[in-house]
Amino acid sequence: MKSIVETAREDNRLSISVRIADAGGAAEFLPERGPYTAFIPGDEAYTKIPAEKVEAIAKDQEKLKDMIMYHVVQGKLT
Repeated sequence: MKSIVETAREDNRLSISVRIADAGGAAEFLPERGPYTAFIPGDEAYTKIPAEKVEAIAKDQEKLKDMIMYHVVQGKLT
């Protein structure tokens, strides 16, 4: 079974989220064992946020981790 990170990398609509997550080392703090579900913002969502804010979050490890984990819940949701 693919990890959430691997699955996200295969979806072109998630390229900005993947780039931000990679920059912050998200794969290192995401739980290895699941199940869990991630609600990953698509690229379109980032067009509604000023670029400076996106850059600031990407550079701040704690804010980045908080933002990513806010979108992750335990369990498999379908």
